[in-house]
Amino acid sequence: MNCSKISCLFVFAILFSNAQAIQFKWGPVIEHASQTSLQIRATTDSAADVILNYGIVFVTENNDTISNTDSAVFALSGLVPNQVYQYTLYAGNATRTATFRTLPARGQRAHVATHGDVQGSGFWFTYYVGPSMLMQDSLDAFNAYIMTGDYINNGNAVEWDSYFNHSRLLLDHIPSFPVWGNHDVGGDMPIYNVFPEYNPLNKLYYSFDAGNAHFSVVDGSCFRNNTAQQQWLNNDLDTSTALFKFVFCHYSPIGSGSYGMCTYAMGQIMPILDAHNVDAYFAGHKHSYERSKPVCYGPGSPDSGMLCDNGTYFFIAGNSGQNLWDDPATWPTAFDTGAYHGYVDIVVEDSVARIQSMGANWPSYWDAANDWQLTDGMYFSKQYDIMNKFLVFDSVIIDKRHESSAREKGMNKTTAPWMEVSPNPFNPTARIAVSSPRFARLASESRWAGEAGGQRAAGGEKTEIYIFNVHGKLVQKMPADFCQLTSGITWDASDLPSGVYVIKAMAGNVVLIKMATLLK
Repeated sequence: MNCSKISCLFVFAILFSNAQAIQFKWGPVIEHASQTSLQIRATTDSAADVILNYGIVFVTENNDTISNTDSAVFALSGLVPNQVYQYTLYAGNATRTATFRTLPARGQRAHVATHGDVQGSGFWFTYYVGPSMLMQDSLDAFNAYIMTGDYINNGNAVEWDSYFNHSRLLLDHIPSFPVWGNHDVGGDMPIYNVFPEYNPLNKLYYSFDAGNAHFSVVDGSCFRNNTAQQQWLNNDLDTSTALFKFVFCHYSPIGSGSYGMCTYAMGQIMPILDAHNVDAYFAGHKHSYERSKPVCYGPGSPDSGMLCDNGTYFFIAGNSGQNLWDDPATWPTAFDTGAYHGYVDIVVEDSVARIQSMGANWPSYWDAANDWQLTDGMYFSKQYDIMNKFLVFDSVIIDKRHESSAREKGMNKTTAPWMEVSPNPFNPTARIAVSSPRFARLASESRWAGEAGGQRAAGGEKTEIYIFNVHGKLVQKMPADFCQLTSGITWDASDLPSGVYVIKAMAGNVVLIKMATLLK
């Protein structure tokens, strides 16, 4: 280099200052995780060569480099299920070191955290929920982290900066699965600019497995008469062989208040949940915590629902970041509170799922300067034991040991709720047959009760077949008694157009669902 001593020093000073100035901006984020693969995404504030080293025992076992980029995406494959890996990212003089864990395989324990509505910095997330989740994670590591939407409030880079700053210690090692919220798609920096692969032309909806559970993520903003998403969800749940099935969306069709219940989604999604025995549905949008009793899609109006033994639990966990709302609870709510911030903790182990609402319960007064310490964007208490202040406010246990035992022993269908539609697809007639111990008992009671038409059982129960189109409209209703239900009922769809239909057999609180396709 031909330069004077002073000019050379000036050039080197500029190069050194530029190297020093590079910082990781958004991320690293662990995403698109499976049992054997995942992606690590990292955004820097200026272009640089980004280097990744990772391994199980030594961080230098594997390495990769992406040159001259400010948005590096490393795709890792050939990984071991449920295995912890160490990794280090380098960009200029900036480094980030953390760990990640692949998703657990079938039969392994799964631990998942979900919540929504941080909306940027989220004062309460920064001071309450985030640190508490990290403490929980340190004691019992999360396998996945599902945000049910509204990462930000107004869709700008400043809010995304704040979100990643306050969430970095969660995102850099827990596989993250995003859900769109209404606040995430506006402004000059919508969510698909931050997570490019989750864009309107690619992944509005997707699914993954962790342990014995299947997780389906849908886009609630496009559920209004979106046949493509309905068909995808139906096929996704139909092909899953997981013991537990969970669905995640920003909006809930069941809940209290105008923000808690998205009525147009009832007829769009609830028949699909019923048809595939979805165990639980998780949402945000409403800034509080709420859980329903088990609910099925009701006959008649698309705005109706009904309690049923084998229905779906609806959880709203929008209590993680913003000021809370406290709407009066309405039917069929089992637990509703706007009194605390927190998240929902999901553990699936063998044939049992435990779903708990974890809430932070802090003193009403604290001194930020003396009681709290800022560490990597989150505040940690100096004086209080966070775990002693992080309480279980609500808990649900879903026990399927009898179902898994039946599968292992090869028991026949008559020992568990079952419905058959044949042929399927059909044109224009199909045979509908049902079998279930309690269903058959209620149907038999209906027959011997001797009421007109044989429709009302001795305890006031009904036995009927309801048929809905894919939009949730009731198109046909057929009475049934014990003999008809076991031998089969003929459904004539000559007057109906081609399409997918939801068939629901009801006896008391027992509801059996099947979907059938009419092809003319």
